[in-house]
Amino acid sequence: MAEEFAHPEYLVTPVWLHVHLNDPTVRVVDGRPPEQYATGHIAGAANIDFMALATRDTSPAGLRAWIARMEEAFSAAGIAEGQTVVFYEETAGYLAARGVWALTYLGYPGARLLDGGLTAWRAAGYTVTCEPSRITPTRFRARPQPDIVATYTDVLARLDDGQTQ
Repeated sequence: MAEEFAHPEYLVTPVWLHVHLNDPTVRVVDGRPPEQYATGHIAGAANIDFMALATRDTSPAGLRAWIARMEEAFSAAGIAEGQTVVFYEETAGYLAARGVWALTYLGYPGARLLDGGLTAWRAAGYTVTCEPSRITPTRFRARPQPDIVATYTDVLARLDDGQTQ
């Protein structure tokens, strides 16, 4: 599937993740809701419910509040500077992609997506666990990259601009 993806450098395969699962520079994050995470997840994976952290408010105050929530969530998930952070969900869908985008927007270049998600992980013969992961919290600090988000004011300002897509 990676060859069909516009940016394959953001993808890791189940084999790659399995080989690197115990690497302290690799962090794994399950982006599904907690009740799905509890039914089985990759061993050691933290859980971040990206839908619960979503925002529709792209005003300066709204973005500050969202960034604070993401700092808290990424800290609790044990995400630190210099790590490769692999996000997954059942498939390679929008929840895990939100994690990749959020981490990138917050200034951390190591975000990756598990190609095919948990479905591909299981299909490769790897197991899941229901045991809670032991996570050592970190002190995640955002370095927002405002050039990669279009706020509502950006959109409104360009509605009649035929050059903007």
